[in-house]
Amino acid sequence: MRKAIKTAAICGIIIIAWGIFSFLSQIIFLGFGLHKASISFSIFTGIILSVTSILFYHGFFIMGRRYNADFLKGVSVYLMFFCILMLLVSIPLIFYAKNTYSSFDVKGAREKLEKINITYGGWENVPREVMETEFKNIFSPLLWVIGLMIIFYIFLFLFYGIPKILFGAGLLKIGKKVEYARITGILNIVAGATMIIFIGYFIFLVAFIFEIVLLFAEANKNKIKKNKK
Repeated sequence: MRKAIKTAAICGIIIIAWGIFSFLSQIIFLGFGLHKASISFSIFTGIILSVTSILFYHGFFIMGRRYNADFLKGVSVYLMFFCILMLLVSIPLIFYAKNTYSSFDVKGAREKLEKINITYGGWENVPREVMETEFKNIFSPLLWVIGLMIIFYIFLFLFYGIPKILFGAGLLKIGKKVEYARITGILNIVAGATMIIFIGYFIFLVAFIFEIVLLFAEANKNKIKKNKK
């Protein structure tokens, strides 16, 4: 039990470290135009984060079993399944977004816009119908990507943000038994509730750090109890 909780805590550190590494790598890939490498690395990152996230929430499932917290166990199981769902949803989105971005001709779009500007002697003279048609032809692929990102954002709020509120409530229920559980639970509830206005993502980061600290504290507590015996 202690080993599983400690493994979960270590996975939490791996998630943060790999997330930072992945972000910096994507900047390099896109900066050098390595779009295929970017797609492959994104999928590999998704697999790494999914596996470590499952092990991470498994630690909370073990804690829920230890303290007879069925609610926390149930939400933890859901979050483990969500990690798999997230990977399955993300892969096609990654392919579509990356391919659309790489195929978008920035230079060609600029030339078309300049040609329209010259043809009508300034943007103020361009008929509205022409403007709408040309912009739709030029930017429609990117608009599709933006639309998918908005849908994905709503998907995250419904299937991750709201369950994290429940996860926080589950942590509050064991707040008197587990160190840092109360503050971690409150942070998860606030983060989940404010995720729709984006600020929740920053609060989630703080909550995630507290979750790692909580897991390490619980693992060490079990070690102390074992040594006393």
